[in-house]
Amino acid sequence: MDDRLSSLRRKFLIVLILSFSGFDVARAATIRTVFDTTRSGKTYELALLSGTIGTGDTRTVARYFLANPDVFRLRLNSGGGDVIEAARIGELVKVLRLEVVVVGNGVCASACFFIWMNGAMNRPGIAGGSHM
Repeated sequence: MDDRLSSLRRKFLIVLILSFSGFDVARAATIRTVFDTTRSGKTYELALLSGTIGTGDTRTVARYFLANPDVFRLRLNSGGGDVIEAARIGELVKVLRLEVVVVGNGVCASACFFIWMNGAMNRPGIAGGSHM
């Protein structure tokens, strides 16, 4: 029962965020499912958000997590983009309590930082930056 309630709560929060996000359909970043393997050999599913963050990306990310309710990890690879949109995605990340990582040759700079800092568990080793 608790899992079902948690799933319903998650869906409700995504729909709520969708209703307050912009209605512009232009978007720049992409989100897709990738698989990663831990050192112990366990494989798990995670979402990869890459590219320049643009108008409408909050809606795209929210729809992804609505369609993939078992994904709780988000990998970032973005040089930034629209600060307002990144802040909205960051709020979505916070509400969904997603683990956010930047690994390998990935980068999280500028506006992307607003997404990363809202993760439930942020991994060190981030290649990122900000500007004034």
